[in-house]
Amino acid sequence: MTQPEDPYMNYGNSPSSPVALESVRITLELYRSGKSGIQYPKLQQFIQPILAHYQIELDAGFSDDVTPANIDDMTLLLDIFETASILWDYCCLAPDAKENNFKQLQESLLGPHPERDDLVQFPVLVASMEEQWEALAEGTQRQAVTPSKSLHADAGAGAAPAATNGVAHYGPDQLDIPEAFALFSRPLLENDAIFEDPESLDDVMSKAQAYWDLAHLSEKEQSSVMHAVLDKFISAAHRKDDLHKEALAMIKRFHELFPERG
Repeated sequence: MTQPEDPYMNYGNSPSSPVALESVRITLELYRSGKSGIQYPKLQQFIQPILAHYQIELDAGFSDDVTPANIDDMTLLLDIFETASILWDYCCLAPDAKENNFKQLQESLLGPHPERDDLVQFPVLVASMEEQWEALAEGTQRQAVTPSKSLHADAGAGAAPAATNGVAHYGPDQLDIPEAFALFSRPLLENDAIFEDPESLDDVMSKAQAYWDLAHLSEKEQSSVMHAVLDKFISAAHRKDDLHKEALAMIKRFHELFPERG
């Protein structure tokens, strides 16, 4: 399994900086909340073949808080979750679509020039993941699965957008939803002081989620709900005009980062 650069590790001067720690926590919380499109208990079970295949042992647990002591484990866990999300989408495909997308899946996870041993072992890992997926999918509403319809729908609200070629990712770097959200939210997290005040941090992350949701709407839909959304965040420190400018700037940022979502 390749170790792609983690955008959420670019916030601070070191992996254990307060901003980096909080961004990893936020990204991890998106997985835990099911907003990746996969219910967290299922995701924990789904990654077990990956852990076994690569003989990965994590000292940190699935529900542990992110701390300087476990930041490496938590960052690795996020990388595993990203890999699992890609494999989940692949497992949701119809058999003919799987055949057509296998090489793309292989290159996505192993890179363009994988080692021979990785090429040999990769189909074994995929088969194990498919078997695990089938076990987890029992009892889930099973509709005809196509590249644009996956079992991510079983996560309910906040499920992933429709997949393209089986991968529901954002931007040229094919970020998954938690990573894309962390990258999108970066300008709102530049002030280190917010990490010293839990209420301020909650406020910032609530705004980030609201701006993220607005950015997914059409311009007409944005116009109809913008002011009602912003009214929730008006305070002595946040005037509505300023919030409106901030919302428009974040929506613009979203479409600059992820032009394919326009």
